[in-house]
Amino acid sequence: MKKIILFVLVALLISGCSQVKESLYDAVDPQDNTQIEIQVTSGMTPGELGSLLSENNLVSNSLAFTNYLKERSLDGSLQEGKFLLSPSMNMEELVDTLITPVESDTIILTIPEGYEVRNIVELLKSENMIDENRFYELLEKGD
Repeated sequence: MKKIILFVLVALLISGCSQVKESLYDAVDPQDNTQIEIQVTSGMTPGELGSLLSENNLVSNSLAFTNYLKERSLDGSLQEGKFLLSPSMNMEELVDTLITPVESDTIILTIPEGYEVRNIVELLKSENMIDENRFYELLEKGD
Protein backbone atom coordinates (compact mmCIF):
# COMPACT_ATOMS: atom_id res chain seq x y z
CA MET A 1 0.00 0.00 0.00
CA LYS A 2 2.87 2.42 0.82
CA LYS A 3 4.39 1.76 -2.61
CA ILE A 4 1.11 2.64 -4.33
CA ILE A 5 0.80 5.88 -2.37
CA LEU A 6 4.43 6.75 -3.09
CA PHE A 7 3.94 5.99 -6.78
CA VAL A 8 0.82 8.19 -6.94
CA LEU A 9 2.62 11.05 -5.15
CA VAL A 10 5.62 10.84 -7.49
CA ALA A 11 3.31 10.75 -10.53
CA LEU A 12 1.43 13.81 -9.25
CA LEU A 13 4.69 15.64 -8.58
CA ILE A 14 6.01 14.91 -12.07
CA SER A 15 2.70 15.95 -13.64
CA GLY A 16 2.62 19.18 -11.62
CA CYS A 17 6.20 20.07 -12.51
CA SER A 18 5.48 19.45 -16.18
CA GLN A 19 2.44 21.72 -16.09
CA VAL A 20 4.37 24.49 -14.32
CA LYS A 21 7.17 24.22 -16.87
CA GLU A 22 4.75 24.43 -19.80
CA SER A 23 2.99 27.45 -18.26
CA LEU A 24 6.34 29.29 -18.31
CA TYR A 25 6.23 28.97 -22.10
CA ASP A 26 2.80 30.61 -22.39
CA ALA A 27 2.33 34.23 -23.44
CA VAL A 28 2.89 36.70 -20.61
CA ASP A 29 -0.31 38.58 -21.54
CA PRO A 30 -2.34 37.03 -24.38
CA GLN A 31 -4.49 40.19 -24.64
CA ASP A 32 -1.59 42.67 -24.97
CA ASN A 33 -0.63 43.12 -28.63
CA THR A 34 1.73 46.04 -27.92
CA GLN A 35 4.77 45.87 -30.20
CA ILE A 36 8.09 46.20 -28.37
CA GLU A 37 11.30 46.65 -30.34
CA ILE A 38 14.14 44.47 -29.09
CA GLN A 39 17.70 44.90 -30.38
CA VAL A 40 19.75 41.70 -30.44
CA THR A 41 23.42 42.58 -30.77
CA SER A 42 26.32 40.52 -32.02
CA GLY A 43 27.74 38.39 -29.23
CA MET A 44 24.64 38.65 -27.02
CA THR A 45 24.24 35.44 -25.03
CA PRO A 46 20.90 33.64 -24.60
CA GLY A 47 21.05 34.57 -20.91
CA GLU A 48 21.50 38.27 -21.69
CA LEU A 49 18.67 38.16 -24.21
CA GLY A 50 16.47 36.29 -21.74
CA SER A 51 17.06 39.03 -19.16
CA LEU A 52 16.25 41.71 -21.74
CA LEU A 53 13.02 39.91 -22.70
CA SER A 54 12.08 39.53 -19.03
CA GLU A 55 12.77 43.24 -18.32
CA ASN A 56 10.42 44.12 -21.20
CA ASN A 57 7.71 41.75 -19.91
CA LEU A 58 7.96 39.49 -22.96
CA VAL A 59 8.79 36.31 -21.03
CA SER A 60 7.80 35.42 -17.49
CA ASN A 61 11.24 34.07 -16.62
CA SER A 62 14.62 34.55 -18.31
CA LEU A 63 15.75 31.06 -17.27
CA ALA A 64 12.68 29.56 -18.95
CA PHE A 65 13.77 31.29 -22.16
CA THR A 66 17.33 29.92 -22.03
CA ASN A 67 16.03 26.48 -21.05
CA TYR A 68 13.61 26.51 -23.99
CA LEU A 69 16.48 27.29 -26.36
CA LYS A 70 18.74 24.58 -24.91
CA GLU A 71 16.01 21.91 -24.97
CA ARG A 72 15.53 22.53 -28.68
CA SER A 73 19.23 23.08 -29.49
CA LEU A 74 18.46 26.62 -30.67
CA ASP A 75 20.79 28.55 -28.35
CA GLY A 76 23.24 29.09 -31.23
CA SER A 77 20.54 30.08 -33.73
CA LEU A 78 19.65 33.56 -32.47
CA GLN A 79 19.94 36.27 -35.11
CA GLU A 80 21.12 39.80 -34.56
CA GLY A 81 18.96 42.74 -35.50
CA LYS A 82 15.83 44.61 -34.46
CA PHE A 83 12.76 42.52 -33.70
CA LEU A 84 9.18 43.56 -32.95
CA LEU A 85 7.84 41.33 -30.20
CA SER A 86 4.66 41.32 -28.15
CA PRO A 87 3.60 40.11 -24.68
CA SER A 88 0.85 38.17 -26.49
CA MET A 89 3.45 35.91 -28.14
CA ASN A 90 4.14 32.54 -26.54
CA MET A 91 7.67 31.19 -26.21
CA GLU A 92 7.53 29.33 -29.52
CA GLU A 93 6.45 32.46 -31.40
CA LEU A 94 9.11 34.60 -29.70
CA VAL A 95 11.89 32.14 -30.48
CA ASP A 96 10.71 31.61 -34.07
CA THR A 97 10.91 35.37 -34.57
CA LEU A 98 14.35 35.63 -32.93
CA ILE A 99 15.90 32.86 -35.04
CA THR A 100 14.57 34.22 -38.35
CA PRO A 101 17.09 36.50 -40.08
CA VAL A 102 15.96 40.11 -40.44
CA GLU A 103 16.55 42.32 -43.41
CA SER A 104 19.34 44.78 -42.84
CA ASP A 105 18.64 48.50 -42.49
CA THR A 106 21.91 49.11 -44.30
CA ILE A 107 21.84 50.35 -47.88
CA ILE A 108 24.99 50.05 -49.94
CA LEU A 109 25.48 52.87 -52.41
CA THR A 110 28.54 53.38 -54.56
CA ILE A 111 29.24 56.91 -55.71
CA PRO A 112 31.57 56.81 -58.70
CA GLU A 113 34.73 58.86 -58.57
CA GLY A 114 34.33 62.29 -60.06
CA TYR A 115 30.62 62.65 -59.29
CA GLU A 116 29.59 66.15 -58.34
CA VAL A 117 26.73 67.04 -56.00
CA ARG A 118 24.23 67.23 -58.88
CA ASN A 119 25.27 63.73 -60.04
CA ILE A 120 24.94 62.36 -56.51
CA VAL A 121 21.50 63.95 -56.18
CA GLU A 122 20.39 62.34 -59.44
CA LEU A 123 21.72 58.96 -58.31
CA LEU A 124 19.96 59.18 -54.93
CA LYS A 125 16.76 60.42 -56.58
CA SER A 126 16.80 57.57 -59.12
CA GLU A 127 16.98 55.10 -56.21
CA ASN A 128 14.04 56.86 -54.47
CA MET A 129 16.26 57.63 -51.50
CA ILE A 130 15.75 61.39 -51.31
CA ASP A 131 13.45 64.26 -52.08
CA GLU A 132 15.55 66.50 -54.35
CA ASN A 133 14.20 69.82 -53.05
CA ARG A 134 14.56 68.78 -49.40
CA PHE A 135 18.11 67.55 -50.06
CA TYR A 136 19.21 70.88 -51.58
CA GLU A 137 17.45 72.75 -48.77
CA LEU A 138 19.41 70.76 -46.18
CA LEU A 139 22.65 71.34 -48.08
CA GLU A 140 22.10 75.09 -47.96
CA LYS A 141 20.69 75.50 -44.44
CA GLY A 142 21.81 72.43 -42.56
CA ASP A 143 19.55 70.61 -40.13
